[in-house]
Amino acid sequence: MYRRRPSLLISAVKLLAVGSESPFLIAKRFSPYLNSYYEGIRSRRGTGRAIIALARKFLGVIYRTLKNNWVFEDFPNFVLRETAA
Repeated sequence: MYRRRPSLLISAVKLLAVGSESPFLIAKRFSPYLNSYYEGIRSRRGTGRAIIALARKFLGVIYRTLKNNWVFEDFPNFVLRETAA
């Protein structure tokens, strides 16, 4: 009988749940902006929703960075590098 293998997504979710920390929570430690955003949501909505909101915020920053070809001088404080025109 054929046995289905779990998808890559399911394996990744299990790996994150087992013991490694979410990359979004690691980014929160190094960025005062992301930390204050997370703490504000956590105080109003709870930890679970705050993690999801932080993930969406961080992915939005990544998307706009790639879309607009931004280069950061100081990423934790979201300071863009000056471009020579």
